[in-house]
Amino acid sequence: LATALYPVQWAVIEPIRLVQGGSAYFASQASLQTKADAAQRQLLTQSVRAGQVEQLTRIEKPEPDTNGSNIAARKLKHPWRLKES
Repeated sequence: LATALYPVQWAVIEPIRLVQGGSAYFASQASLQTKADAAQRQLLTQSVRAGQVEQLTRIEKPEPDTNGSNIAARKLKHPWRLKES
């Protein structure tokens, strides 16, 4: 009797398992997408901050021009005193 009922039992239970598994799959996909979006936003924020640090580093330690002065730094301190040559 059990051998005869097993295919019927399987046919009834398997669609339920598929639905449960499918909903878990889509829930995990949504969760993974949310985490990926958060990671991407964090990476963008870090990238912007790294760019800001690089700019600040250049302002604090700019390359001198050929005569040893630093025109870019002087422009930041006194933009009205320098004329473009």
